Amino acid sequence: MAKITPQEVGSYAGAAVTVATSMTLTQFGVIVGIATALLTFLLNAWYTHQRNSRESRLAELECHEREVRLAQFLAQLQAPEVKPYCPTQEKP
Repeated sequence: MAKITPQEVGSYAGAAVTVATSMTLTQFGVIVGIATALLTFLLNAWYTHQRNSRESRLAELECHEREVRLAQFLAQLQAPEVKPYCPTQEKP
């Protein structure tokens, strides 16, 4: 990679200043508007990705919790010392 000389830096800076000073306020407004729209899009995409991953983890945890509760319930039903409550109807 070649080193940039001070003359090249001055040339690039001069070109940037020339372009910047030749632009009107309307053109600056358009550029700022485009930059703002792009930044808003990127931040919204990042936030949506974060929200989706957070909701996905929550759904996985809830599913796991339901599976554990079902396994505990089935274990209680199969245990010989614990009988499920089944009310009998007494006949008069």
